[in-house]
Amino acid sequence: MTTTAVEFGAAEVAVKTLQEELVQLSEVEKENVKKVKRNKKELEELFRERETILQQREEKTQQLKDALEKKEKLMLKLVEEREKGLKEKERVWEGKGKKFSALL
Repeated sequence: MTTTAVEFGAAEVAVKTLQEELVQLSEVEKENVKKVKRNKKELEELFRERETILQQREEKTQQLKDALEKKEKLMLKLVEEREKGLKEKERVWEGKGKKFSALL
């Protein structure tokens, strides 16, 4: 074998090796693209889920605010009713007190 033939053989081996490495790199790149697409879909889904959660939180916060306002109004109404009841009892007792005084 001549030096040229040996060099040609080595060059051929180098070319085959480089071609195999390129094929491997292409496969890795394809896998990475698949992963990126999958991660992108997962990320988009997470953002949609996040938006849904934020919307639900906003709705629940408004419901809580409304419920607290309603509770406060009812509490004020209860206080007013109790005050009316106490005033009514005072009038009744005053009336009974006058009748009792009249009997004495």
